[in-house]
Amino acid sequence: MSNDDWADLFRWGQLPAHNSWSSAGDLYKSFMHSASHHAYVALRDFTKDDGNAMADAGLHAGIAIEHLAKCYLATLHPILLAEKGCDIDTMLHLVGRNDLAKNTPYNIKTIGGVEACRRVGRFLPMFRFSDQADGELFITRNCASHLGLARDIRGAVRLMIRLVEPLLIAVDRRREDFWGQYLPVANALRDETLSE
Repeated sequence: MSNDDWADLFRWGQLPAHNSWSSAGDLYKSFMHSASHHAYVALRDFTKDDGNAMADAGLHAGIAIEHLAKCYLATLHPILLAEKGCDIDTMLHLVGRNDLAKNTPYNIKTIGGVEACRRVGRFLPMFRFSDQADGELFITRNCASHLGLARDIRGAVRLMIRLVEPLLIAVDRRREDFWGQYLPVANALRDETLSE
């Protein structure tokens, strides 16, 4: 990778490592940072004339939506991120009581992308998520990450853009800040979806 590629990839800075959160605000920031990063990379890779980069775009699109959905849930209460039947350490970390947990926060069990979107839909009526139609985003992500296969990348990126919009409103984040230099690409794909 060239220096320009690295600078482009880390325009919001490197993803946080070796850190935890002590409050819902910290968790919100971490998820927002990650969602912004992955959405940016998804659009960057989507606009490249390279099959491998296109496959990566599907992977990053799914991660972006999962993390933005979790970001919104964290604003309501971090415990909403807990996987059904999770252990006590997961709950302690999610409510900011790391001091009482025996395991590190890297071992916690949180919900996946589809469940995060289902939960968001329960609290945010303008976020319309359908397991059958919109779940394709996570199928595309999983094909890329688990099988190394590209599957309907354009559809996945368009789903990401449609699902991002109500979440950005809910977390009071400006589209211009979230998409950065790829705002025109996001607008074009959004308009393409609306015209259909």
